Amino acid sequence: METLKILFLASHWRVSLIQAFQDAKLQQSIELICADSDALAPSFKEADLSKVLPLFSDSQCLHSVLEFCETEKVSALIPLTNKAIEFIAEHRQRLADVCRYLKTVLSRFVTISGNCLSS
Repeated sequence: METLKILFLASHWRVSLIQAFQDAKLQQSIELICADSDALAPSFKEADLSKVLPLFSDSQCLHSVLEFCETEKVSALIPLTNKAIEFIAEHRQRLADVCRYLKTVLSRFVTISGNCLSS
């Protein structure tokens, strides 16, 4: 069975969320990966794998995310902050084109901005 690899972007303080995913995965072949620009992000301790990435505003961030997703065969991206949502929405097509293992890409930004960012 193929391992489902879920990458949580900007996971910094989302410890309870990562713990909930860890508890829910049981014996299934799922790997939880946390990525953040802070090397001391508390969520890293709960993840199966962690990655320090540049800030979303850094010109190298997209390259780093693309390279990491391809190298680690990431199956799904879950952005956890407004900036992460905006970053993924902005680069949605590039992620889909480059990351051949990626099965789940964020829905269109218009839907998200209407439903989430306005709250």
